[in-house]
Amino acid sequence: MIEFWLKEYADRLLVRDEASLSRIRQCVRDEAQRTGLSPESVEELAIVATELARNQLRHAGGGRMVCRTCRRGEAEAIELLAADNGKGLNDFTASVQDDRKPSRTEGSMGEGLASVLRLSDEVHVDTRENEGTLFTVLKYRDRPKTFGYESAIMTAPHPDEQKSGDSALFVETESGFFAVVVDGVGHGAEARKAANRAVAFLRSRTDQALDTLIESCDRELRDTRGAALMLARYDRRSRQLETAGAGDIFGELHCASESARHFSVSQRSLGVVGAETRWHIVIDKLEVSAGSVLVLHSDGLKSRLELHEHRNLLRKHPAIIAEHLLKHCSRGTDDASALVVRFANRL
Repeated sequence: MIEFWLKEYADRLLVRDEASLSRIRQCVRDEAQRTGLSPESVEELAIVATELARNQLRHAGGGRMVCRTCRRGEAEAIELLAADNGKGLNDFTASVQDDRKPSRTEGSMGEGLASVLRLSDEVHVDTRENEGTLFTVLKYRDRPKTFGYESAIMTAPHPDEQKSGDSALFVETESGFFAVVVDGVGHGAEARKAANRAVAFLRSRTDQALDTLIESCDRELRDTRGAALMLARYDRRSRQLETAGAGDIFGELHCASESARHFSVSQRSLGVVGAETRWHIVIDKLEVSAGSVLVLHSDGLKSRLELHEHRNLLRKHPAIIAEHLLKHCSRGTDDASALVVRFANRL
């Protein structure tokens, strides 16, 4: 998964032993100082980098990191990516649930993953069971007047498989983000092949209209088993969310003051040979309110998640929400995947 996540980055920092930690810390400090972060923020980011690298050593035997300056809208930030090919996070919630009294691990400068959440401005998590984990951390030079969102992707395979036939993608764009969950028909290697093909196809076309993407992806998958997918695109200036889906796939938006909004889905799966019926693609458009939670998921989870019964959960980091869904809403008979985006309380 490292190559999937970091394919665009040639300048990677290798995490392979304890000696790597000091080198990574210094690289992060140098980049943060060049970008103009305050001395306090520089040191906080150095702690975050150290905790992520140590987590890779402890749980995945090492990994790769990238540190770079980037922009989110008008704001400049340091982006830190930490990717590994380990087993994935098996209990993220327990690792961060009590950041007031975390248990310090031997040699830790901070408080493990709890300090990563506490010292970062944004944390995005992508973890695939038996495949690896990616943390994407942002630290802004000047804290933006409005915060955007944090995200999480979690996948788990069919009980008889090592790798999931589902896949997902969350991509930052100039105007906001593009997100997709793909469920390859069936499970196992052929399902994964279809899901990977769809993600690779969509990854380079995030600016195209959603209905165009579904129709063109349908043609792209004609020599595979086929797949179901749910697309979402968010524009931070207008706060508009667009969604469209095809096949047995689900999406919903949870707002603090309203019941969940369930998105429309075409009942036809993509790439199914002989399915010559005309597409009827419905694009849902709605304005996102502060504190909302977006969930896209495969049919490995129950079609109705009943998250309105867990209002306190919806205030947590997206990775905690996604982990709850996979643990408590899984059917247990298929691949399962969830992509969760939590919008800031102040947009």
